Amino acid sequence: MYLIVCPTRLEASILLEKSVRQESDLEIYSLVRLGENIELLISGIGIHQTTYTLTKALARKKYNLVIHIGIAGSFDLNMDLGTVVNIASETFGDLGIERENGFTTIFDLGLANENDFPFTNGKMVNNTPLPEFLEEIPSVQGLTVNSLATDDQKNQFRCEYFDIDVESMEGAAVFYTCLMEKVDFVEIRALSNYMGERDKNQWVIEEAIEELNEFIVDLVIS
Repeated sequence: MYLIVCPTRLEASILLEKSVRQESDLEIYSLVRLGENIELLISGIGIHQTTYTLTKALARKKYNLVIHIGIAGSFDLNMDLGTVVNIASETFGDLGIERENGFTTIFDLGLANENDFPFTNGKMVNNTPLPEFLEEIPSVQGLTVNSLATDDQKNQFRCEYFDIDVESMEGAAVFYTCLMEKVDFVEIRALSNYMGERDKNQWVIEEAIEELNEFIVDLVIS
């Protein structure tokens, strides 16, 4: 049994067209049956909603694999927008103290050990054996934040300080929950914009969603 986790209905729009039955016994979020062995969880946007709804879904049923999907912003200008990527690690990007000249994590503050499970050097690494379907797409490092930044200096700092490639608002929540619950998982995202790009006309949200959904449909539904 697969569980696909997606923050919004928009990001799962093509997948939702494949749904066969809507579950109604679960509070504040939607769980949709896509097929005999596939369910889609619309988790809500952000760390808190995703942590809660995914934990509740995992308590309800055992899944062989959680597939977290969505769009993401890229710090790497050499990666084409619309590219589908595998997120190999995640980091909480705003868990610490904001300073005038940067940011200090709870690990650097000495409030937590950067190698206490599920962290490795302050990051959460996905050690789930890489499924064959992900071997052909790029693997990148992810950052998860509660608020996105449009300030170029702040984005540059985040990229260098955390040594990451892409940013989202939910990935680390799925990593943390699945690692703690010992559930196999993957995170697959499509790049919709470059971080700090203020001109929304330069974003390719629709194209990224289409690429992402077609990849997942080919993977688990076709």
